[in-house]
Amino acid sequence: MKEFPVEKVRNIAIAGHGTSGKTTLVDAMLLNMKSIGRLGSVESGSATTDYTQAEHKRQISLQLGTGYGEWRETKINILDAPGYDDFIGEACAALQVADSVLLVVNGVAGVEAGTERVFEMAREKNLPTLLCVNMMDKESASFDKVVTAAKEILSEKVVPLQLPIGEGPDYKGLIDLFKMKAYMYDGASAPKEEDIPAEYQQRAEAAREALIEVVAEFDDDVIEKYLEGEVLSPEEVLSALKLGVIKGGAYPVLVTSALKNYGVRRLLDTIVVACPSPAERPPVMGKVNDEEVELTADPSGPIAALVFKTVIEPHLG
Repeated sequence: MKEFPVEKVRNIAIAGHGTSGKTTLVDAMLLNMKSIGRLGSVESGSATTDYTQAEHKRQISLQLGTGYGEWRETKINILDAPGYDDFIGEACAALQVADSVLLVVNGVAGVEAGTERVFEMAREKNLPTLLCVNMMDKESASFDKVVTAAKEILSEKVVPLQLPIGEGPDYKGLIDLFKMKAYMYDGASAPKEEDIPAEYQQRAEAAREALIEVVAEFDDDVIEKYLEGEVLSPEEVLSALKLGVIKGGAYPVLVTSALKNYGVRRLLDTIVVACPSPAERPPVMGKVNDEEVELTADPSGPIAALVFKTVIEPHLG
């Protein structure tokens, strides 16, 4: 098995309200990382992280599922948490060992009770959080409506990192506000990078300004240049973005259609560049012979492990 330095590892929990498409999104992430050969389906019982008979029968996640893959020379460990209240313990287990959270929101239903609950749990654990507006291809999906609700209910620091091009059946691409480029989709093929369509240019520039305004305050050099009206380099914006995410003061919003595999590659890119590695997280408190000690993600240190999930196997106990 390939070994990855701790700086090249991302441990991320995929969480949110039930029926927001988390498990399908996980399958799409695994597909793009080439960990699986085809996109599974919850309805057909072929989703990677929903593998029990009870999950196949009910077509919902009942327990925490795991997966992993490699993206841009980084190992991404995924914890797929169920969204319904009956299984909140499984979501707690995922957040206990994750270094960041991807909060998946249904593009039609918007911010629901489970969305708010997971966000509060992530805040209690000081976990960096990204938001993903999924199902943008569904009838009546509304990115602006979801973002407005998220700002009102979750935090005013919720800020788009991407904008959709089209919504519902017309959803065909996204605008990356970091690169200021459009990514257009046509079927299952990889997206084409293009210039931002003229009709979206003004909106994209305003959204990028809002993004920079939120993240700049986390980098002293960046905020100084921003306040003086100087042009910020992509590297400076990225540095401020990552600091904002890690410090829990900025919550970037991404757009996807997991079922169509639209936006998933850009999502994986964002996890790699904006989410922290274990080495960038605070130490964890543990006990050695009843004495409290700080445990850091140090590969040269003594082995320490936490069992966060147990399974009862019908044939083995």
